[in-house]
Amino acid sequence: MFQAPPPPSFHNSKSRIQQNPPRYHTLLRTIHVSSPPSHRELYNITATTLKSLLRFINLEHLLVNLGGGVDINDETVHDASKAWPKLNTLEIPE
Repeated sequence: MFQAPPPPSFHNSKSRIQQNPPRYHTLLRTIHVSSPPSHRELYNITATTLKSLLRFINLEHLLVNLGGGVDINDETVHDASKAWPKLNTLEIPE
């Protein structure tokens, strides 16, 4: 007699995703990150903010509007220019 396997549990699915992460970072072409207007003064754009996006290698458009200050060093700008060779639009309002 055939017995179907039990449905995968959330825990098992999560483990599988962690072991074999999806390759979305190669598909994404546009990222728009913003904070709610009421909280914009709370968030700053830092090197860490941008470095977390460097994995999106086919990025063409990046808009980051967090509303706070901007604290990015030359090294981060250099890394971004190498990571995003297809980038056409970069908007980081102050």
